[in-house]
Amino acid sequence: MEYEYYCVFHTDPSSGDIDIECRGEGQEIHFTMMIDYHSVPVLFYQLSRLWRGKADETEMDGYGMAVDYYFKKEEDRLLIRHEIRSSEGDFVHHFNFDFEGFAIALDQGMKDLIAHQTAMGNYPLPSSVSPDLLEEKNIKEYEAFSALIRGEVPE
Repeated sequence: MEYEYYCVFHTDPSSGDIDIECRGEGQEIHFTMMIDYHSVPVLFYQLSRLWRGKADETEMDGYGMAVDYYFKKEEDRLLIRHEIRSSEGDFVHHFNFDFEGFAIALDQGMKDLIAHQTAMGNYPLPSSVSPDLLEEKNIKEYEAFSALIRGEVPE
C-alpha cells in the first residue's frame, strides 16, 4: 500500500555519512548528511521539539552535504522543504507527511539499524568507542524520541 510508511538507515562507517530513506503516502525523502554521530541525534531532537509543540518550524543542514531541511508542523502534518545545492543547480522538493506515521517509521528504522548492528556483533559499543552514531549519548537521544512519539513520556 502506497500510504504505508517505511524508513531505512543507510550508514557508511568508513566516512560517517548517512542516508536516511523515508517513504510514505507515495513520497520518498532522503536525509543525506555527514557526521552521522552528530546529525542523527539533531534530527531526533528537532522532530521532538515539533512533536511537543516547542516549535512550529525548525531547520537543519546536511553537516557537510550541500542540503538543507526545513520542517514545519501544521496540525497532524509534517511539511518538509528539502533544498539541494549542486554544480547542476539548486533543487527544492516539498513533502507533506502524516507526522505520526513519519515519526513511527523513523523510530522503526533506527530500531532496525540497532538490531542489525547487534546481530553483527557491533552493538553495544565498548565505552571507549566515540564518536559513533550508536554511542550511549546518541542512543539516549533516540530513546527519548522513541518514548515521546509512542506516548511513554508526557509531552
